[in-house]
Amino acid sequence: MNINSIKTTLATATLTLALAVPGVAMAYGKHDAIHDCKERLRHEYDLHNFRDMEAERLDDDTYKVTGDAKVDGKSHPVKCKIKDRHVVTAKYNGPDSDDKEKEGLSNKQKAALGIAAVVAAAAIASNANKDEKDDFGDLVGMRASSGEQALEERGYKFVNLSKGDDRIWANWWNQDKHKCITVVTMDGRYDSITDTLPADCDRH
Repeated sequence: MNINSIKTTLATATLTLALAVPGVAMAYGKHDAIHDCKERLRHEYDLHNFRDMEAERLDDDTYKVTGDAKVDGKSHPVKCKIKDRHVVTAKYNGPDSDDKEKEGLSNKQKAALGIAAVVAAAAIASNANKDEKDDFGDLVGMRASSGEQALEERGYKFVNLSKGDDRIWANWWNQDKHKCITVVTMDGRYDSITDTLPADCDRH
């Protein structure tokens, strides 16, 4: 994608968000929080049968969702915390549970993010640190082995990875900048590099 295409895409995403609600994105309520919590629990624990799901608004941008998931005929408690429209923690107490809260965004959620939201987030990050974004631009399309060396030279250290059917998500951490990035690799080459939550790099 050339620079003119990037500028056009950013402008379109910005206009789309501005038309929805000036200065903010579309309204988000309890129903949305419950829906997002269920989706995260499905991704993390393969749960499907939810009961008595309720959402409590803690402040302007934070919700707590609680309820039960029925597994093998028995109900087990589940809960989530949603902040700024993202499920930041998810917990299931039942069979096959590791008794730990799942933190940060799941890789499936990252892959499913709408294009407008992704581009808008990239625009915000670009305004905050244009030089850093420009640096990443030359890594997209590079072979993974060469990209890893380039990231290490820029102060990033590999943290963890997960694999999908046709891609690999790898999280890298820069201690000096207190910054976590997710690198998506397809067919042995870097497909995209995006900022993500510190929790995805096991930082809190």
